Amino acid sequence: MSGSLAVPDPDFFHTAGPNPSFTRLDANFSAITTYVNVREVTTGNYAARPSPGIKGRFYLATDTGGGALYVDDGSNWQPVAGGGPGGSVLGTPRVQGFQGSNNSGAPDTVYNVGPSAFVQLRSPSDGSILVRANVAIQQCDITLAGVPGGRDQAGALNPSSWVHFYLIDDGTNIRALCSATALPGGPALPAGYTRWAYAAAVYLDATSHLRRVRANGDLMTYEVAQNILAGGQATAETAVNLTALVPPNALSVYLHYAFDSTGALGATSTLRYIPAQDFMVFRTVAGVASLAGSQVNMPHLNQALAYQNSSAAAAGTRIDIHGYRIPNGDG
Repeated sequence: MSGSLAVPDPDFFHTAGPNPSFTRLDANFSAITTYVNVREVTTGNYAARPSPGIKGRFYLATDTGGGALYVDDGSNWQPVAGGGPGGSVLGTPRVQGFQGSNNSGAPDTVYNVGPSAFVQLRSPSDGSILVRANVAIQQCDITLAGVPGGRDQAGALNPSSWVHFYLIDDGTNIRALCSATALPGGPALPAGYTRWAYAAAVYLDATSHLRRVRANGDLMTYEVAQNILAGGQATAETAVNLTALVPPNALSVYLHYAFDSTGALGATSTLRYIPAQDFMVFRTVAGVASLAGSQVNMPHLNQALAYQNSSAAAAGTRIDIHGYRIPNGDG
């Protein structure tokens, strides 16, 4: 095994004749001392790392991922290992203890991203993680173009589309940013900002107003239940489109399902999210007009669900969407 350590006089002890000059020995020891000292593990903030150029030295960034180790390859600092909430220096961006809500002063255009107990922000360029604790509310105004605290694009966000909210960091400041891009992508970061963490998703309606949604961890809950089906009487499997109520990257859907058997006593109604696969069957009592229903946490697939009744004579099925879970890591 060979390394990069070299001394200026490697033949010192092989010199024939009288004892060689100790100056030559001192030069060897000086070279070894310098080589070792510059490769000691030094510590400090991520932003305070010295310029790379000394191959084999290490740097421990104490403010990154609870402690992240980097090695100088002679040209760049390369991540080696790290820790902190949620994983290693090459871990996943996430929020913890997250809350969010429409801003009370401008609920149609401003979303309060936070507060958050912890935010784990990741650099898309080198995978490094920076952890921030006790992050205050960061307001995000969808009408502001290309700036921290606004949207990541010059043009307005499209109405009738999903807006994804992120927290971003420049090494000193943490701000909010919104984007039309969901995970696994990320926002176009403003100049100077190098890391992001996904936080929330809110629908922008046809009038370019944000729907009223409250976030608690990874659960986004509508302030008012959103009806998607009323009096449904289909006896064949029938799809119900959730495009405007559940984001494409949602993990699950929270809904209330109710089936009224009036007119077809003892009938049933079936809820599905995979075609022809019964997720839940709601049964009513034979001979009695009755209502079968439940709060349901259903896996999300392709922004749709389906229902099917056993009789078209029944009063029908009602579905209200209460919220959805998103992949912000705060489950």
